[in-house]
Amino acid sequence: VKAISAGVSHCMALRTNGSVVCWGSNASGQLNIPAGMGGATAISAGHDFSMAMQSGGLPVAWGSLSLAEFGLSPVVAIDGGFWHALGLNPNGTVTSWSEISAPQPPAGLSGVTAIAAGTCSYALRGQTIVELDRDELYAGESAVGKVFIPTPAPAGGKTVALSSSNVGLTVPTSVTVPAGARSVTFPISTTLFFGNDRTINLQPGTGLGDTVKVLAQKATLTANTTKFVGGSTTKPSVTLSLKWPALADITFNLSSTNPALTLPASVTIPANESSVKVNLGHLTVPADAIATISAKTGGLTVANLGIALGAFKPVLRLTPVDPDPDTVMSVRVLLNAVNREDVVIALASAHPSIAVPATLTIPAGAREASFDVPIGIDAAGRKVLLTATLNGYVAKATVKVHAYPLVKSLTFPATNYGRTRIYGTVRLVSAAPAGGAWVRIVSSDPTFTVPANVKVLEGQYAATFQVVAPDIAVDTTVGVTASNDASSASTEFVAKPLSIVNLTLSAATVTGGTSLTGTVTLSTDVAAGTSVQLESSDPSAKVPVAVTILANGRTGTFTITTKAVPAAKFVRITARKHASSLYKTVKVSP
Repeated sequence: VKAISAGVSHCMALRTNGSVVCWGSNASGQLNIPAGMGGATAISAGHDFSMAMQSGGLPVAWGSLSLAEFGLSPVVAIDGGFWHALGLNPNGTVTSWSEISAPQPPAGLSGVTAIAAGTCSYALRGQTIVELDRDELYAGESAVGKVFIPTPAPAGGKTVALSSSNVGLTVPTSVTVPAGARSVTFPISTTLFFGNDRTINLQPGTGLGDTVKVLAQKATLTANTTKFVGGSTTKPSVTLSLKWPALADITFNLSSTNPALTLPASVTIPANESSVKVNLGHLTVPADAIATISAKTGGLTVANLGIALGAFKPVLRLTPVDPDPDTVMSVRVLLNAVNREDVVIALASAHPSIAVPATLTIPAGAREASFDVPIGIDAAGRKVLLTATLNGYVAKATVKVHAYPLVKSLTFPATNYGRTRIYGTVRLVSAAPAGGAWVRIVSSDPTFTVPANVKVLEGQYAATFQVVAPDIAVDTTVGVTASNDASSASTEFVAKPLSIVNLTLSAATVTGGTSLTGTVTLSTDVAAGTSVQLESSDPSAKVPVAVTILANGRTGTFTITTKAVPAAKFVRITARKHASSLYKTVKVSP
């Protein structure tokens, strides 16, 4: 059974093979199925009659209602009521059958898709429907829509008006459903737009429409760096990106709010691409600034990006930070970025004790330049401010120029020797200030080496320094001067040549062929290795040419080698240093 229906006092069933079965009351003959009725496709039980729709669409009825007297045409649906029956015609109109005077369908009733009969009649009119093949579209994308009408279009077709609630989605003003058809497709196009997504309604002239969400294209600007120094060697770039690949070429107008940041007037993202890279140019700026890059299309700004343009700024670096007097200090001027072109920096010193050039040029492609400053002394002592100025930015550094009290005296020991360290003492009139006081030292004889400067420690009145004397052969007078910019003191000392003060032998008598040792002693400790010449009066006792007295000592030992002799010999061993000499005699026995 594929369908059933019930009247007031009887029932019907439709078998799957198209045959009909009736049971219940047969007071009006409603159970008497007509002989020869073709296979049924639908059934309906009325008050006291039965109906069936045959396979060709022709209706048939038995019981209190017979359709034999009516001119019949195929229908697409039937329904039995209390005193009448209804048929739905293929063109969407309705036919009513009744043995009595029953109400007929209203004039002009059409577009009906369903019917129902009872004590009255019901007809459901169908609506024109518009549908899209997608729920969402990208702005600039195309789609396909479809119009459905409830009944097949009449001869000549049926025209359906169409409209869109937003200019972002375009449809034909109307479409025509071909004769005999119930639907037709039509093209839909959207325009490219940026900003907010749009929900757009698509409507027929009458009937049910459809809604589609059109997704707005989005654009963003990003940079490989958003902060750099204008005019530096930095190579910035920005990338203009889309949310999805362009459906067609999109041209953007580009602009910058600061003329120091340059870029092309326009750029195009080709179809099927989602981004484009743009190289930026930049110039020096007098002060830090913000430049905003904007991308426009269709007169609408779709993306912005802020770029921080920095001005060149100098920095001062001093080496050493606290220089000693009469030395040279290195002044480095550094920039905060490598420059593409020469940069000229103005320099100044707050006091003439520190002299600097008026300007310094940092060449293109560099980040720093330097110069040397001689450090003088000042009787008062002071801190001197150095400045480097560029674009109104001032870099500062302070140099301490030490104060120096007057030099009172310079003294040396009464007795001094060559090849030794001679200690001098410089004395000040007053105690050295905080940080100490430096005094320049100069020797009249460059072979007597003195330090360039000696420092008297803070709170002290005197300092000792060394003079390294050469190995002189005669008495030598040396003048030494100790000075600062405010005062000086000079003196002389006499350096005597080294002399031999002792010579000893380890034995007075030896057997020929054996050895003994000799020891020579100088008048004082030497500062560096010093040689003493040796001699032997006879080959039977052999000595080295010289013996070396090592640094910080005054004695030296040497070996005397003897050889066999036929008779005893007395050999004189002599040591010489400059004009002095000593000798000892050794007996070489057979």
